[in-house]
Amino acid sequence: MISYKIKFPLGVAICGYLIYKFYRWKYGKIPVIIITDIGRDPDDTLALYTAYAAKRFSIIAIVTTGGNTINRARLVRRLLNQMEVPKQETVLVADMSQGNALTNICFIPEDTPSVEDTHLMLEVCAEDLILKIARKYTKHLGIFCIAPLTPLAKACDKDPIALKHIKFLAIQGQLIDKGTDIEADMESFNLREDENATNTVFCSLQKHVPFHMLGKHAAYAVPLHKQNIAAIPNILHEVEHTMDGFRRQNPQLFWSLYPVEECKRENWFDEVHHVCTPYDPLLFLSFIHPEMFTRKHHGQHTTIGNDADVSGISHPELVRQKLQYYTNSFFIK
Repeated sequence: MISYKIKFPLGVAICGYLIYKFYRWKYGKIPVIIITDIGRDPDDTLALYTAYAAKRFSIIAIVTTGGNTINRARLVRRLLNQMEVPKQETVLVADMSQGNALTNICFIPEDTPSVEDTHLMLEVCAEDLILKIARKYTKHLGIFCIAPLTPLAKACDKDPIALKHIKFLAIQGQLIDKGTDIEADMESFNLREDENATNTVFCSLQKHVPFHMLGKHAAYAVPLHKQNIAAIPNILHEVEHTMDGFRRQNPQLFWSLYPVEECKRENWFDEVHHVCTPYDPLLFLSFIHPEMFTRKHHGQHTTIGNDADVSGISHPELVRQKLQYYTNSFFIK
């Protein structure tokens, strides 16, 4: 029998440990890396607002990819400045992979900082930074990919061991369940943009790291309207610019997604109401409020909205309200 003198401090220690675990779970932050191609459409912007506003993550680094990456890093710094994030809090690095004429599209607002004022770590390779952070935080680290997987694949090629110990990999896109393995669904823009990189990441990590994926069918269930984001300075101008680029590139698809009577198309932006499909913000929201989503399990991996018949969202209006709350929170006092 354990004596009272031994049992008492042991009980105190156990209680202390449980209290510590509770407060760490409730108030602790998950260290994360975010890989983004911000500037192509507004949902990356809304995703970063969501990630910072929730105060659920300790965002160690943001990596820009998808071509035109220095300008994309400037856009990230613009957002960080808006949110008053200290420059030393988040490391900013650009993946120097080259894009093409389409992927290099990047809308730069007038108030975007210069390269010099971006505090971009030009001397550091994106893959080296990813690996350095992965080695430091190991099983506590999460990586969010809301862009092509190019820099993550480079890190896998350089050190296939280091990334196998991270906590999770969150990807915006769909997967195909093959029973014993999973494959990337290349209908997802982020995954097909660099198919070789996608295949490298899936092959290297799926046996070791839980993948958490949010698919397009979840985002389709929660379209955002002008009033949901109007509080964000200049955002509607940015949205109009990016939508207009889409309209010019693929008018047939554009008008099928944003139907406007032909006689009113000269002022088409005044007629559309759905202005953003929130693929990327929902990926972050699924970690912030997991109770609002229904997941499907594929071994250790999970998906939300992976299939057309199951969006994974039971109450779209509640989810839309949460997105509006987080994305607008820096601008509504």
